[in-house]
Amino acid sequence: MPERKLLDQVSDVARLRHLSLRTEETYRSWIRRFILFHGKRHPRVLDAEAIRAFLTHLAVKDRVAASTQNQAFNSLLFLYKQVLKIDLPKIEGVERARRSKRLPVVFTREEACSVIAHLRGLDRTIVSLLYGSGLRIMEAVRQSTKTSTSPAMKSLSLTARVKRTGAPCYPRRSNRRCLPSLNP
Repeated sequence: MPERKLLDQVSDVARLRHLSLRTEETYRSWIRRFILFHGKRHPRVLDAEAIRAFLTHLAVKDRVAASTQNQAFNSLLFLYKQVLKIDLPKIEGVERARRSKRLPVVFTREEACSVIAHLRGLDRTIVSLLYGSGLRIMEAVRQSTKTSTSPAMKSLSLTARVKRTGAPCYPRRSNRRCLPSLNP
C-alpha cells in the first residue's frame, strides 16, 4: 500500500489527537505554504535552517502579526514532531514579528446589551450565547443549527461555561427575553 500524501497524514494525526477542524485546516495551510516557499521540497529533507528562513520571511517580507508567526511555527512543530516524528534542534535567529501595541476594544455591559437588543431571532440567540456563556463563535453556530433553542442547548452552554470557569454565566438582561430555555 503506497504511503499517504503528507497533508493527508497531517489530517490523520490531527484527528487522532482530536484537534478541532479549524486547527487542522490552519495547520495544513501553513504546512502547504512552507512547502511552496521551499520550492515544493519535502519537509523531511528540510532542516531547522529552512524553518528559520520561512518564519523570518513571514515577519520581514509578509509583515505578519506575531500571533500569526507563532501559529505558523506551531504548525511546523506539529508537522515535524507529530507527523514526521523528527526531533528538531533549537531554532534560533528567527526575526520575530512585532507585537501590536493596540489594545482591544471591549464593550461595557450596557453597550453589549444595546447591540443584543437590536438583533432578532437566531442572530440574537447566538450573540446572547457568545456574550453570556463564553462559547466560541463556531461552537454557538454549530450547536444552534443542531439544537436551536431546545433544552439540550441549556446543557451545552452550562457545560461550556463550567469547563472554562467552573460556574455558569448568562447575560442578565437577554437571558429572560431571548433564551428562556437556558435559565438555570
